[in-house]
Amino acid sequence: MALLETGTKAPDFKLSGTDGKTYSFPPKADPTMSGKEKLSTDLTLIAFFKINCPTCQFTFPFLERLHKNYAGKGFTLWGISQNNQAETLQFAREYKISFPLLLDQNNYQISYAYGITVVPTLFLIDKNQEILFTCEGFAKEDLDKISQEIAQRIGSSPVNIFARESYVPAFKAG
Repeated sequence: MALLETGTKAPDFKLSGTDGKTYSFPPKADPTMSGKEKLSTDLTLIAFFKINCPTCQFTFPFLERLHKNYAGKGFTLWGISQNNQAETLQFAREYKISFPLLLDQNNYQISYAYGITVVPTLFLIDKNQEILFTCEGFAKEDLDKISQEIAQRIGSSPVNIFARESYVPAFKAG
């Protein structure tokens, strides 16, 4: 299957997280929240990865910065691991990842549904399940665009997730 393209509908799924919770896409509002927080998530960024992929290891700390800056404002970020729970938890500790990491362990059923052939692969998806943006590997320009798109859609100021780095390459193949 080919990689899902911008403008197509992202498939539904249900996966277990490394935290023991079950996650369903599209994400549902937390019924215990009130007011504006109760609104469903406006944007979801899904990042498929393998723990031994050097480009994934390079990319995920930048994704963590997106999570830290935009989470709880109508934005959700999930990593979808193609590894087992123990390996994925070790990856999270090593790269200081705090967003939910889900496990695609049923013969990579979700990876196949999204047409994944390269990791990392990212999908920015709106609340109607429309894929707004897709990127494979690491592309600095793409992550900048994702950050700007998130900020615009949730009514926030864009964050430069590369500000702390003296040099970030423009591209790293997945």
